[in-house]
Amino acid sequence: MVSLKKFSAEKKEQKGQADSEMMDQVMDKYRNKSEEELIESLMEAARNAKKDGSFDEQSLSSFVSLVSPHLSDSQKDKLSNLISVIKLED
Repeated sequence: MVSLKKFSAEKKEQKGQADSEMMDQVMDKYRNKSEEELIESLMEAARNAKKDGSFDEQSLSSFVSLVSPHLSDSQKDKLSNLISVIKLED
């Protein structure tokens, strides 16, 4: 019989690996962009998602949780402000 604890731990590990792989892909895609280009990309993605009805605050929060550990305190503050703007923008 499979242990639920072991199954849960394996699922967490797989999710961690998937998150890490996704973060690597995102970092590669945006690595050479300026801060202004990054902000515009995020704003455009949010506008498009709102327009087509796929915007989800939960996904936005997940994105923030995923990237925050890789940011400086200053960058985290900027991201927080940007997320506030995204949530308010129609």
